[in-house]
Amino acid sequence: MPARNAAGGARIRVFAAWKVRLEGGRGQPVARVHSGRRPAAPAALARPVQRLQCAGGRGCGVLPGGGPRSRAGRGAGGGGGAFGRFERVSIGDKKAVLLLVKNPTGFNESLRLVLSTDGVKHLLLGLNSNGPDGRDVSWIWDVDFEACRGRIGYLAISGQRGKDLALRLKYAGVCDSCDAPEEFPAGPPADGEDMVQAFFRAIEQTPDTDTLYVLASYTALWALRRELVQQGYLDAFWRQVEAAGSVTR
Repeated sequence: MPARNAAGGARIRVFAAWKVRLEGGRGQPVARVHSGRRPAAPAALARPVQRLQCAGGRGCGVLPGGGPRSRAGRGAGGGGGAFGRFERVSIGDKKAVLLLVKNPTGFNESLRLVLSTDGVKHLLLGLNSNGPDGRDVSWIWDVDFEACRGRIGYLAISGQRGKDLALRLKYAGVCDSCDAPEEFPAGPPADGEDMVQAFFRAIEQTPDTDTLYVLASYTALWALRRELVQQGYLDAFWRQVEAAGSVTR
């Protein structure tokens, strides 16, 4: 609603958003942001923080010089997941979603999203401990893996710290519910090689009607994405930026 600032100057518009909800979760999450009396603006955003950012961006659209609201709506509706932010990839008739996880909060939020729909889930978990990932991976003991009990149809574990992850899942009582055991290469894994191999094994085990969810740390996901770009399954980052820019023109 209009309001005057403390100095009695120009009016300032106060923006509010409500009825922000997640619709979907099977590879096409949609948030609808209601603002004032205007209809909801659908936005392909998965995590709550992204939906809040969308609401803030929509608010900027009503400020002087902020650009038309319709443009903000088109941009939100045409947006997709960036690196590891519910990034979707198709391998033939198979579907996968890439989720970057780097701390307990983000991991828990990703698991909540994956488990938000009914049915058993197909998961690939990757954990490295390179510089960008952080050397200390003890934070995995703060992740609520117990929520996955009875919900896993297929589980693959990969990465330099895959054994640490497997131990955590064992104490969470998750591995007992898996159809496929975790596999580890002999000796230190090559740069991303085991993550790529694990992904293609996992996608083959995922029915066409389901989605493979990949939850991985920075360098594990980066190695996988690099291979997917080289094989033509994903666009390079600069092409994604070009496509995103064309939405708001």
